[in-house]
Amino acid sequence: MARVGMLTIHALPVTLGGTDDIANLVPACASCNGKKGVKTMVQFIGNGGYNAS
Repeated sequence: MARVGMLTIHALPVTLGGTDDIANLVPACASCNGKKGVKTMVQFIGNGGYNAS
């Protein structure tokens, strides 16, 4: 069964020097992807952008 609404995103955005290497790819829902934008994961989580609910 496929997970609906999950995307593969870059932990470190390509615009900030990230690569398409598997170590830089993480799953995220569309909502979190939109909130994360071009922030790093540290910036996103540290800024309160992550909400597991």
